[in-house]
Amino acid sequence: MGAEGFGAPPGLRPTITPGGPALKGPGTPSDTLCMESRSGRRAGVRVGVWVASAVLLAACASEPGMSPGDASAGGDPAATTTTTTATEAVSLVLPDVTTRPITVDDLMAMLPTGGGGMAASADAATEPMSNPDLLTRATLDPNDEASDIVRFGRVTGAAGSYPGDDSVAYVWIDVLSDADAAHGYLLDYAGDVFKGAGGTHAPDAAALGVAEFPMEAGEEAIGLDLTDPDGRETAVVFRLGRIVVWASYARDDEADTRVALQYLADEVSDRVITTLTTGSPAAPRPDIPDHRFETTISIDAGDTRYSIEAAGSVSAGDLACSLHRMTPAGEVDTDLVLVDGILWSGSGSGSTHLVGGNVAERSLLAFCSAWPIDGRDSGLTGLTAERPPSHQVGGIDAFGYQSDLTGLERVLGVSLDGATVDAFSFWLADGVPWVLELSIIVRGDAAGLESLTGPGFGALGEVTVTVRHRVLDLGGTVDPILAPA
Repeated sequence: MGAEGFGAPPGLRPTITPGGPALKGPGTPSDTLCMESRSGRRAGVRVGVWVASAVLLAACASEPGMSPGDASAGGDPAATTTTTTATEAVSLVLPDVTTRPITVDDLMAMLPTGGGGMAASADAATEPMSNPDLLTRATLDPNDEASDIVRFGRVTGAAGSYPGDDSVAYVWIDVLSDADAAHGYLLDYAGDVFKGAGGTHAPDAAALGVAEFPMEAGEEAIGLDLTDPDGRETAVVFRLGRIVVWASYARDDEADTRVALQYLADEVSDRVITTLTTGSPAAPRPDIPDHRFETTISIDAGDTRYSIEAAGSVSAGDLACSLHRMTPAGEVDTDLVLVDGILWSGSGSGSTHLVGGNVAERSLLAFCSAWPIDGRDSGLTGLTAERPPSHQVGGIDAFGYQSDLTGLERVLGVSLDGATVDAFSFWLADGVPWVLELSIIVRGDAAGLESLTGPGFGALGEVTVTVRHRVLDLGGTVDPILAPA
């Protein structure tokens, strides 16, 4: 059921159809994270106590119908006129704390540790889940997952698995570009589970029985009961601002774990909010400056070299990218232009067409500026404990760093078992950590290096993969990005 080693979520995410699962709570996301008092819910209890205390203090100031002066002077009860005032519901709305920058370290702190609570486990395993790694875990439809990453603006994520005596708990956390994108991602997420039950989208997937049930978690939530011949997984997918969480229990029997799941969802919600409200949030990030990029990925298998070359520009959120791919399946040139969220594609012949729902073409965007330009988004800043002397890179003051296999695994969010890292270095701009250059050379089995190469090379056996990525003209002159007329 889904990602190897981490339960159902990654592989169960094709595209939602109209009239999909019903939602608990509002049908569209708000710009605030509403914390309302709910019986039995810890976050609501804290707010409810604060509101109740204020009401009680006001009520105790005087008896009904008496002014504070009458109360202190001891008025005549017979002369007191008692009035009854209808009490309006009191709600407390807090700012959406998820709009602040969210780092990989934040995400790891949001995950249960396994040391106690509803995900207690002596064998807990947690790890970051970057976009390249997520694509390698999407076992049912990697192309659809790549499309979702672009469509909803997934930034990064993290995942945890918590084996117990009779069940395994799973928690996945995804960070999207904003609350609107997270709302769409949640719908798509749940819809993928239903579509994963066979049918034309994933005809080779094992048949699943999927039933929906109500759950109270976050701002909106969907409870899902998944069954197959091997057991049962009870899950909830819910949203907090621009964060989407999947939590579930998987068992080999038919035991009902919905109550335990409610407590697990509460626990994760508390960890998310506590992480983002503890201490001072990082300063707001500046807009991404216009720039050009060049990326080359070489795959050497014996005497044969395959490659993926991407070159293009980014301006005000729009992107133009030319791809040249030489793979075991052949050689292909593709031009991509993304303007106002609409993707166009051309084959180098001069003609272009609207991509629309073609997930195979949309997945090619993963090769265009594949490394986030902000080093905080890819986790590179977590490898910079000591600051070396600065040097000029493309006219910009920058710091150079080197790391090893452990650092590369952390950045990719995947284990590279059996691989040897011959080089891993990168340059980050002074001030805002823009990634100016990155270089990786790694040797190993091609199937285990797909987080660097993408699909299509897994059958090559032992290979050497070389990645060269650089950013040019940062904040300077950029080639125009044109959308077809």
